[in-house]
Amino acid sequence: MAGKVHVKADGIAWQVLLDGHPVANFDLVGEALDYAAMVESSPRERSALKV
Repeated sequence: MAGKVHVKADGIAWQVLLDGHPVANFDLVGEALDYAAMVESSPRERSALKV
């Protein structure tokens, strides 16, 4: 089953979370959203990030 991908503000950084666990941090929200979209659409990337 696919995990849930979210982006949230964490202080001055933006975190990408997979199933509630942080997997990446970005300074710019656009970069975080791009990465989240890539993780959301790529089963291979998602499985590599499983926590």
